Amino acid sequence: MRLFGSLACLPVIYVLIVHGNVLVDMGWNRRSVALGTPMAYIFAAMPVAGIAMLLFSIETIREDIMMLRTGKRLANSGGAAES
Repeated sequence: MRLFGSLACLPVIYVLIVHGNVLVDMGWNRRSVALGTPMAYIFAAMPVAGIAMLLFSIETIREDIMMLRTGKRLANSGGAAES
């Protein structure tokens, strides 16, 4: 089930990265009223967050595929501790 959730997030991550870059490009022409700096610096948080989410999703998908193949969890997976 976690694999399905990770795969379902990929289109959202794509939108954050690709369309976030478009927003950053448009932000160079806009200035912040309070600071006077280009809005591109603020808008850059979207593609950066998308890249971070992509890296985490790749890690999660890889762990889930390994778990499906072997039938057991990896030692360093972020799940709850088993007793």
